[in-house]
Amino acid sequence: MGRELDRKTIELVEWYHYNKDRIPPAELKKRCDFYEKTIDIILERLIIICEDFRKAENRPASSHLYLPNGMLVNGDLKKFG
Repeated sequence: MGRELDRKTIELVEWYHYNKDRIPPAELKKRCDFYEKTIDIILERLIIICEDFRKAENRPASSHLYLPNGMLVNGDLKKFG
């Protein structure tokens, strides 16, 4: 995991803590939008981390999903629920 990921993670934490209390509790739509954006950014960081693990383990580029040993996937992963 590189310095760019570290820098982006620090920026995310600073951005979150700076903005989390700036939206009034009564503004639910704005708060939901803020939390949704935060989750999207966290998921982007997680993708970068998973790619770094994939490269470190010398797994092929087509191997996008990280699964611990012995775990199997059943069903459609793109469908929610």
